[in-house]
Amino acid sequence: MNGCLPPVGLRLHARARHVPGVVLLLLANALLCGVLSRTVESYLDPDRITPLIALCPLLAAAALGSATLEPLAEIAPTTARSGPLLRLALYLALALTGAVLLLLVTPSGEAGTASYGPGVMARNTLGMAGLGAASAVVLGARTSWLPVLGYGAAVFLGGRTLRPYATTTRVWAWLDQPVGDHLALALALALFLAGGALFVAKGARAERA
Repeated sequence: MNGCLPPVGLRLHARARHVPGVVLLLLANALLCGVLSRTVESYLDPDRITPLIALCPLLAAAALGSATLEPLAEIAPTTARSGPLLRLALYLALALTGAVLLLLVTPSGEAGTASYGPGVMARNTLGMAGLGAASAVVLGARTSWLPVLGYGAAVFLGGRTLRPYATTTRVWAWLDQPVGDHLALALALALFLAGGALFVAKGARAERA
């Protein structure tokens, strides 16, 4: 007889939502960010930093989206905690983990308009996590990465021709704003809170197996 007990409760929910795999992806993403942030010569060409500040938060948000997949109905009764509380814990834990990891591995930027340091990476990760969570509610967990990567690509492709930003452009291109931009921070936090609240209240859109 096998002495290993099957996972129950929170462990079963974590496995059903692929949380261990998502954590590994977040760690790999942080490693990628740490390597890129120390090899991209942004002081020679400030535009080279744009892919960096967009790529790593986008990958973190895309990974988080896969964890929003609702578990099977048979799993729900295995824990006494309600669905919204589980979703809240999941969202906060993974989003904050992704943001903190990038905060820790990104070196401080140089002073000036090309300063994209740890704070910006954490800000962008939280904002994109909110967009990914909202996308999971509307589109489903498996396709929640599409708006995340689509928005990042739009900012990256359009950013180089739109500097210096007008106020209206800064609103949609908050992802590409330097450290200390209060409007970008406010928009990122608003996305993080709004997307998280929507996901906690509704859960990811049901998808066919």
